[in-house]
Amino acid sequence: MENTKKVILFILIVLTLPSCVGQKKDAIKNKSFIVHDTLGAFLFKMPNYNKLSNSQEEEYYIKNDSVFYSYIYDINDDKSKKISDVIDPSSFDVLYNDEKDKINNEYYRSNPILTYFKDKKNIYVYQYLYSKPKFYKVANSDEYTILGGAYVQIKDKIYWYGEELKGVDLDTFETVNVSKSNSEWESTIGMDKNHLYSGQLIMNFKQFDTKFFWDNKEELKKRYFFSKK
Repeated sequence: MENTKKVILFILIVLTLPSCVGQKKDAIKNKSFIVHDTLGAFLFKMPNYNKLSNSQEEEYYIKNDSVFYSYIYDINDDKSKKISDVIDPSSFDVLYNDEKDKINNEYYRSNPILTYFKDKKNIYVYQYLYSKPKFYKVANSDEYTILGGAYVQIKDKIYWYGEELKGVDLDTFETVNVSKSNSEWESTIGMDKNHLYSGQLIMNFKQFDTKFFWDNKEELKKRYFFSKK
């Protein structure tokens, strides 16, 4: 009798899992990033992550818990255009919802990356971590490569959550998932021939020594921090 109960419980769990996964994906897919203003013009809508005050800026305004963009910048010339003149609403979506863009870190399935977007024409980057948020058109829709975690290469630049890595070596850059010392989640870090990267910044020795668990710690220490004590 006890074994029968266990078998039934197992079957119920297996049957429930696919629907849970589907709900997570749908929660991202159906999120309303493109909305209309009172005059019918398109706006890009994002949560107010930085807790900005309800001030009116040239390219965006804040209402309740959201930031609404009526203008988008071109990252190549820093000129702005109306959202409705640039974005194709019918094909606009989170970058990772494309079937070919696989997520290699389980953390980002539960905590989706709402930084990179694309439509049938362009790739877009939403920057919000370290300054006032800004929304950019960056490149054509086929000029990107998913590198792992929040790292994406767009043309000849590499970004982490929309923040550009400075001085990175494109030819040797790669990503790897490592265990964090204070979390059950793995962290995706970047590395090239010269540096390890924590986020978009070059990792210092204290971060290397205390923040992560490394399988080949001594080898990496010699390679990247040989002069550290």
